[in-house]
Amino acid sequence: MTTNKKLTRQLTLVCLCLGVPWYAYALGKPCYKHPTSKQEGIAKTWLFDRYWSPYAAASLLMSTRACLNAVEDQWLLDRAGHSLGVRYTTAVINNLVNDLVMLTAHEVNGHGFRQRSYNKPVAGYGLSPKFKLITPFFTPVNGLGGVAYYTIWYSPETADLELLLAIAGNEANAILAHEILFKNFKVGYLDHRDYNLFFKAFTNLLGYLMVTSPDQPGDDIQTYLHTIQK
Repeated sequence: MTTNKKLTRQLTLVCLCLGVPWYAYALGKPCYKHPTSKQEGIAKTWLFDRYWSPYAAASLLMSTRACLNAVEDQWLLDRAGHSLGVRYTTAVINNLVNDLVMLTAHEVNGHGFRQRSYNKPVAGYGLSPKFKLITPFFTPVNGLGGVAYYTIWYSPETADLELLLAIAGNEANAILAHEILFKNFKVGYLDHRDYNLFFKAFTNLLGYLMVTSPDQPGDDIQTYLHTIQK
């Protein structure tokens, strides 16, 4: 019982720390509208490749996020930007959208890309709520979990392929996080919605510290460690 209480306190502390950046925006000045010159400086690039690799996908996902930002600024915040209810609602919606964007990079362009690069099929993808879907309402921690389904598994002789497959999702998120910084670096500005997406992607591996457990089947890090032991 004591161990469970200690673990609960640690997880609560981690959640509070991860939630600070989100509140920093909420408590800041209502400067939601960005200078036109900076918006024009962020190029929208649409790249596709046959394997849906994480580098091409990072550009595609960031361009999608930029388009959503422009639509929100033009059609919503210009009309009701000072409304607390509108700002909170859009923040929650953007948080959930970024969950989906981050998971797309992780599952489709991470695990899926690695499986396709082996010329093996991906059976599909799935979504599941984390922490009873409470976190999207008050913290930038992703509240959705994802999974990639495979129809072909590898033999013990191909443990190196299993390792690459297991860590591919975290690699894709690291690529997305770095590309977000590089894309915005030249204009010296990072939109709060882009920062939210960067934070999710950048802390993806750190987030596994909260969920990885020997009793959690299919966990990326648990699978990675199990394969290392082979």
